[in-house]
Amino acid sequence: MKHELLAILSLTLFIACGSSKEREMEFSQITFSMDTVMVDAKGEFLFLGWGLSTACISKDGNVLYNFNIQEPSLESIDLNNLVLLEKQPFDKEGPDGVGNKGRGGIVHMGDDKILFKGWPSPVIFNIKGEKLMALQNLYPIKTKITENGKDFMYEAVDPAKLHEVYGIIN
Repeated sequence: MKHELLAILSLTLFIACGSSKEREMEFSQITFSMDTVMVDAKGEFLFLGWGLSTACISKDGNVLYNFNIQEPSLESIDLNNLVLLEKQPFDKEGPDGVGNKGRGGIVHMGDDKILFKGWPSPVIFNIKGEKLMALQNLYPIKTKITENGKDFMYEAVDPAKLHEVYGIIN
């Protein structure tokens, strides 16, 4: 029994120490750079408490939209001139209330529409803080199409078809 155990252990050690079939890869062509910029915030405090996890860049790449979940407000920053364009307050409660939406991030959808991710379903607002009608009935639809114990999550919306929602059933 001792010899069998010793043989199995030796074989395992031999296989573990064998030659590796992994390839070495050359990474000399990859370069990383980091840049720091100063934004003229025009005397306002910009929300960076969550990094930029509640921010997105406009479709044309010219504006950074940063959602301040504490106030709530939407900061629009001109990326070409590095200046705060506007800090638009949003309602927390009420018919145009953002509630706790935006904590999961925001997505610029073009035409001044922003998708605010959040539970139980995302909501689309314009950049002036007005809730749009798209996705208003998503939560009852989600509960009808999913089986008990499963969730419809990680919703994505095609900007051209605001009434079509894609997601993952988990």
